Amino acid sequence: MQSQTNVYHPFPDANAYWFESSWSDDGTCFTNDDHNVYIDGDTTIGSFTYHKLYQNGWLSYLCPSNPLPPYYYSPTFRLGFRQDIPNRRVYICQNGLDILAYDFNLNVGDTVNSPALGPGGIVVLIDSVLIGNNYNKRFWLNPDSLALIEGVGSTHGAFAYLPPPFESGSKLGCLKVNNQTSWGAISGSECTVISTISGNQFNQNATIFPNPFSKTATINFGQQMTSGKLVIYNSLGQEMESISNIAGYTTQLHRDNLPEGLYFLQLTQENVIPCTLKVFVKD
Repeated sequence: MQSQTNVYHPFPDANAYWFESSWSDDGTCFTNDDHNVYIDGDTTIGSFTYHKLYQNGWLSYLCPSNPLPPYYYSPTFRLGFRQDIPNRRVYICQNGLDILAYDFNLNVGDTVNSPALGPGGIVVLIDSVLIGNNYNKRFWLNPDSLALIEGVGSTHGAFAYLPPPFESGSKLGCLKVNNQTSWGAISGSECTVISTISGNQFNQNATIFPNPFSKTATINFGQQMTSGKLVIYNSLGQEMESISNIAGYTTQLHRDNLPEGLYFLQLTQENVIPCTLKVFVKD
């Protein structure tokens, strides 16, 4: 067993991709946003130099009363961030102001309240996690099973809001640096760069209905499956169930013993880029 609890590991400053998902439900539409966040150059604002983060991805909707097609959105500037490595802090430029996002000088019992990202809760456990070739400190917060991770951000995303979500949420799938996966909650599609290239990939119209569901739902793949596999993950990235040798255009998903909550359905097939759907299971 190895750890490096006294060595600070900063964020990457180039050649880095965060793969994130966010979702919201306004009562009429369930919206998914699967996106890449990546560093592309630097900019100087005031007396500080910031690394520029851009975002691009796929938006998809489930609106029973007004079906909307999914669409790809081009890279847009998200924010600039800088690092104070000696003091283990990360700042972002927000409305022209230099605002603290992460302070990794934490102890068990500390209350996390980021001026930029909001309140995160109380540190209940500190351990380490392997990031590339190093063991970075990880700070588990209560409530919401949220963790802050040196050199990564949080389990919500690179610079996602920390408060527990209400009818919405976000999740970090993985971090890739220099084209190598450094950290990942779920393998496969979560680490696939999103682009407009269609290539050999799943039809973007793959759907699950009803969503939410309580007993049974139907997955429509949007194309014919011949030897597909479905893996079900909970919101923490833990595998719950899997179904192999799927064939045809649709399949039935049975709740079985799944507790109420949010799940990610990863569809894979040989030589095809994976596809991930989100679904809520309700009592």
